[in-house]
Formats: sequence, C-alpha cells, structure tokens
Amino acid sequence: MRAIVVTEHGGPEVLRVQELPDPVASAGDVLIRVKAFGLNHADTYMRSGIWPFGIPVLGIEAAGTVESDPSGG
Repeated sequence: MRAIVVTEHGGPEVLRVQELPDPVASAGDVLIRVKAFGLNHADTYMRSGIWPFGIPVLGIEAAGTVESDPSGG
C-alpha cells in the first residue's frame, strides 16, 4: 500500500509517500480499501511534534470499502 509517512517532526516537507506492506485484518478488525482520507489537526500536531507520534501513517479519517472482515460480520 502507499501511505504518507512521518519519520521526523517538522513542517509539510517531512512528509514522504512510501510503499508499505499491505495490512492484514485480525479478529475484531476490518481492512478498508481507502478511497479518500482527510488530514485533521491531530495529524498536524503529530507531524509538528506538538503531540508525540501515535502512528507514523497520517490520515486517521478515511472513507472506503471493506476489503476483509475476518469475523465475517
């Protein structure tokens, strides 16, 4: 999968598009094929260092289709 990744704090110039391994959904999770995502203040705060890194991939708000649901739900 392609993702916008943060590896250091800073401005927009620290953002990098990288290829990452495709995630695998485990019990209790679903895998979403993202069609669109938004960046919000939390993403900006994590990138700039105001908040500690939660996850290295930005875009915690997303819309898409369910690709995999191990629970069968």
